[in-house]
Amino acid sequence: MSESEHLDKGDRTVEIQVTTIDRFVAEMGLSQLSIIKIDVEGFELNVLQGAEKLLERANAPIILLETHPVHSKRHFGSPKSVANYLAGLDFEIFVLNRNTKTPLCWRLTDELAAKQEKLSLLYNLIAIKGDHPSYGKLRARMETDASR
Repeated sequence: MSESEHLDKGDRTVEIQVTTIDRFVAEMGLSQLSIIKIDVEGFELNVLQGAEKLLERANAPIILLETHPVHSKRHFGSPKSVANYLAGLDFEIFVLNRNTKTPLCWRLTDELAAKQEKLSLLYNLIAIKGDHPSYGKLRARMETDASR
C-alpha cells in the first residue's frame, strides 16, 4: 500500500502517493528489473534505501542516477553517502562523462567525490555489480576509451 505525503506548493498543499521500490516490486510481482533511473533532487539515498531488498539480490539491476552536492545537502546527505551505500551492497560506481572527447566513464574515487563537493558538480553515475552480465562490456568500454 502506498503512503501519502504532502508536497508544499507555495500557498497550497498537494497530496501525493509514494511507495518504495521494494514495495512496488512486491506488489507488482516482479522477479527482476534490468535498470533503475533515479533523478530525485537530493533524495537518492532515501530511494536506494527503499530498494535495499532488490539491490541485495544477485540479479540486481543497473542503476543510473544523478547526484549533486547542493541537492543532497538539503536532505542531509551527500553524493559520497550515496556511493558508500551502494558500495556496501557490492556495487561499483562509475561517473558518466558528458564530454565525448574523453572516456565514457571512470570509477568514482574519493578524489572525484571531493572535487564534486568542492566545485558543486552534477554527476551522472552508473552503479553495477561486478557479476552483472553487462559489467565486462562497461569495463572494456571504459578501458578502450581511456587508452585513446
